Amino acid sequence: MDSTKFIRKYKIDENEYEEISYDDVKELLNESSSNPGKKAIYIKDCFDWFFYFIDRSEHYIRIKLIDFEDVKVPLNRYSRIIEDDKLIFETYITDQQCFLALKFWQRFGQLPKKNRWTRFVEFIRKGLSRSDSRI
Repeated sequence: MDSTKFIRKYKIDENEYEEISYDDVKELLNESSSNPGKKAIYIKDCFDWFFYFIDRSEHYIRIKLIDFEDVKVPLNRYSRIIEDDKLIFETYITDQQCFLALKFWQRFGQLPKKNRWTRFVEFIRKGLSRSDSRI
């Protein structure tokens, strides 16, 4: 994906605008800064809400309030974007504990169910050191 196509100016604060690219999004979703700037806060806030609503959509599908077909077409474009950088998005969604959002994206047949790479990332995130005998 050509990330230069996704540069846009956003209002991140009162009378304050920032250019945000897709590269900015990937970088900021992939880091955990203890002192994030306004741009990082804005991006993470947008994605927190987006994945919250995706999580709720999966819940509504499961309780038969809506059908997957109701949301498949408008969200298919996003599933392809997420598929291109699935490790970044999968890790971020997991960190935000929007587990049903992961199940939702799996409905598109692109994100894998729990694979070896995902288990490895979870293993590393648990903070095991190199001295651990299981490594």
